Amino acid sequence: MFDAQLQLALSLARETDRRTGIIILDINHLKFLNDKHGHSAGDEAVRAVAAELKKKTGPNGVATRIGGDEFAIA
Repeated sequence: MFDAQLQLALSLARETDRRTGIIILDINHLKFLNDKHGHSAGDEAVRAVAAELKKKTGPNGVATRIGGDEFAIA
């Protein structure tokens, strides 16, 4: 899904003559959070990060979870 969304973001950038970039990030210490407070706490942290990234990317941006604690933003 990220690949398709990334292609759309790149197409839009070309059409509007704007630049775009890709950021890959991960949540530090997620394993520690899961081990100490349980997977429900870790799941909540992932949901909170995803919600914040979605707010920050704007209407044409893409924020996708690509792994356990990894996200990609375009």
